[in-house]
Amino acid sequence: MALPARLRSGITNRYAADRRRINGSILNSSSAILAATAHGYDAASRLATVADGHGNTATYNYLANSPLVSQMTFQQNGATRVTTTKTYDDLNRLTQKSSQPTASGLPPVTFNYTPQGGRSGMQIGQLRNKVWRAESQFCQVWRGASCNVP
Repeated sequence: MALPARLRSGITNRYAADRRRINGSILNSSSAILAATAHGYDAASRLATVADGHGNTATYNYLANSPLVSQMTFQQNGATRVTTTKTYDDLNRLTQKSSQPTASGLPPVTFNYTPQGGRSGMQIGQLRNKVWRAESQFCQVWRGASCNVP
């Protein structure tokens, strides 16, 4: 059964010769563009910017010679709304993630690892979790509540 024309839409993507996506669009049933994004890349072919043409932009910065994102900045009409910074250890494991402005209510998140390389805990702002269990499951005791997450 075919969908009514008013419910049909589509997604289009344009790619450069090197197969990197340079823009994407969402179309309505009349092929009018509902939303579109343009993508920019750095000299190492890593995603550097995504812009929607309405003043909303995401900018990505990377660790030197690495695919790891070190900072993401989100702007609206030229004004920076949120900057997220990530730090990693020598084994490229995420050790901290923080977002500014802090007025957004997003405290930094810090991750801890065992000598064997497994994540052993994390801290959100001043709050610390109490227990972690390995084998693809962890049990976290947080603010007096416990939960099992597969």
